[in-house]
Amino acid sequence: MRCAWRWLFPISFDLNWHGGTHLKAPTERGDFLPVRAIADGTLAYFRKPSPVEANPDAPLNYGGWTDNGCIILRHETEIGEGASSKVVFYSIYMHLSKITLAEPIKGMRIFRKDTLGEAGKIYGANHKIHFEIIADDNQVTRLTGRNDRELAYRTKSGRTDSCWGDMYFYLPPEVMGFSDRPTVWSDSNNKSSFVVRPPVELIIRMRFNKGQCVLTTHDVNGECIGEHKEANNFEYDLFEVASSRYPVCPSAGYELLRFGRIFGPDALTPANAAHWRQIAFPGGVAWFNLNASTVGCFSDADFPHWQGWNLIDDDTDDDSHCQSPYLRGLLKLDEDPLYPPHRSLAEISANPNYKHAPLKPEELGIYTKKYRIKQHNQAIIQKESSQKLVSRCIFKFPSEWGKSDFDTRYGWLLKESELGEAMPQADYEKLKAHQDAMAFGRTPR
Repeated sequence: MRCAWRWLFPISFDLNWHGGTHLKAPTERGDFLPVRAIADGTLAYFRKPSPVEANPDAPLNYGGWTDNGCIILRHETEIGEGASSKVVFYSIYMHLSKITLAEPIKGMRIFRKDTLGEAGKIYGANHKIHFEIIADDNQVTRLTGRNDRELAYRTKSGRTDSCWGDMYFYLPPEVMGFSDRPTVWSDSNNKSSFVVRPPVELIIRMRFNKGQCVLTTHDVNGECIGEHKEANNFEYDLFEVASSRYPVCPSAGYELLRFGRIFGPDALTPANAAHWRQIAFPGGVAWFNLNASTVGCFSDADFPHWQGWNLIDDDTDDDSHCQSPYLRGLLKLDEDPLYPPHRSLAEISANPNYKHAPLKPEELGIYTKKYRIKQHNQAIIQKESSQKLVSRCIFKFPSEWGKSDFDTRYGWLLKESELGEAMPQADYEKLKAHQDAMAFGRTPR
């Protein structure tokens, strides 16, 4: 029988796709807190947990008792204007030991922080749930404004039907920085001395927080290489600043200073009015026109990849085995394992990270590779840096909760794989019965 590991998002140590993460209930004054709804919505599905069975062969006793109580909520939110601004997504709360909703009925209204139930057991571990958020292709496109993995920032500015959060400006290498700004703020013709032309593409992040406006300079990979702060209370005085810098069109000037572009009906005067800001770069500070024709403007509503938002859909088959070149490259899963093949079992088992009991000599050829690579995967996936890399990625892969396609998703376990020997048929049937006891049908991909 397979070992039950602590599973993370988006893959387990067996390199199975894993759509959520396992969370442990926090405590307050010694009591474990209940599971609550993450947002307003409606009850899309619920299943009360099966009674605990002592029989070790019971499907839910696979590797230790696992509760199968489940709630799925349907959520709707609006992220901007227009027909495409409404986004539907689902939140899944699995492994509940108790459902505490009073008289649950499909379609009933649920409000944020409503109590749903109590965290149960996962492979014998107490007070845990599996939690995930899913949406179908169309909803992900509406949410992010694109279908491609990365934002096409070089060819056009960001979406105009949705704008929120921090603002970002793309500065191509041909944009020039100056020692000073023009006397007239809106003048795009800067006659001061040329200071710098960025040697590489730059991303400027503009963040407003508690009255302060901070502009940080990043490379296209998101690494911060400079920071400049505007005057104190710049945000609170923004309309006065706009009225001073753009006296003919203060409302449009306000939008330019706050959002980097114009959304309302009022037009800038002149139409190419400049947006001069001081930008820090290695070696100093220079004035750049953030409204220049070659500068792109975006917001968090564009889910920029330099902030970690990547749409990953490069695993081309329908099984659960992670074969995403992008993810495997991101986590360096295909680099040399933690325990190289030439190491002896004595050396391997002496390693403090080695959790398994020493194996019999006849087992070495079968199991050493499997455990070596599983330990390698565990070390990589659990790293804080690895979890940070994938925390904002949006993945597309088959749901583990489907009820009719188990063999399609998990049939690869019956074959020898990178993790070692094939799973015996008897163990495979036990795993299949275990999954069937928790599955609830197909969910949006």
